[in-house]
Amino acid sequence: MSFRFKKVFQFVHTYLNFRRAQNLRTLGFCPVLIPEGDFFLHCWFRDKKSSNTLIFIHGLLDSSAGFRRLAKYLLNEDCNLLLLDLPGFGWSQYPKWPYAYSIDGFAKIWLKSLRKYGLLKEKNFLLGHSLGGLVAQHMVLLEKESSFEGLILLAPGNSPHPERDKMRDLLLPKNPDQVDSLWDHLFFDKKNSPNWFLKKYILWLCAGYPYKALEEDTLLREQEVFLGQKIRKYKNKVLLIAGSNDEIVTSKQIKSLSGFLKNVETKFLPCTKHALHWESAHDLAPLIKKFLCS
Repeated sequence: MSFRFKKVFQFVHTYLNFRRAQNLRTLGFCPVLIPEGDFFLHCWFRDKKSSNTLIFIHGLLDSSAGFRRLAKYLLNEDCNLLLLDLPGFGWSQYPKWPYAYSIDGFAKIWLKSLRKYGLLKEKNFLLGHSLGGLVAQHMVLLEKESSFEGLILLAPGNSPHPERDKMRDLLLPKNPDQVDSLWDHLFFDKKNSPNWFLKKYILWLCAGYPYKALEEDTLLREQEVFLGQKIRKYKNKVLLIAGSNDEIVTSKQIKSLSGFLKNVETKFLPCTKHALHWESAHDLAPLIKKFLCS
């Protein structure tokens, strides 16, 4: 990719983040920067002075802003809303140490910061989508059970996909045709397919260091990264939701994860693929509200 194109995409990325930030501020969120060694973590916080906090963790090719559509439906709930940016994603800075770009590394870094800066309240709920769901599982196993009242998992990772190599190519596309395939796996609605410029922008994002480092670490440490039956240790309540048409995290994988959990409610949303937090936010919100109050 030429130097000129890279500069254009950097400008577009900055502009899109500016627009997303404006949108989050109109919803009542404030940006929070947290120093962590030689870099800063970032999150968006909507403080309702509640003893309950719902903490959101985004997936790959996403950021805290990806939850803005879902968060809009939860503004009236009696809980603080905290949208995290994983290191190197969204507004969080790029750490200089390679071990930071791992699923368990993400969990340790954010858990440490949540504790240190008093962002964990009396009752805390974790909500993670896709890769963020796997990070959330690591977090609840690292922390005392009493710290997290419940866990909400949206199309979460837990075990390697049966077609691992195919999924790796799908989730980290290297050409425009692969971007088309990724889009088709994310969204059930085909109306808003990406144009040529958006495809190039996505390819530019996927070529970034955080994606390469995360891919390399996951392949090298697969047995440590994917928790499988280890999640049995978590005994508190879990809400597990997936799209009925999702092929990135299959229904078989969801049912397998459900079997590992003692106190779980499992839901499949019809006519929905992997990006359920975006295209089915209006259907997700009532399920989440009911779970928070149960």
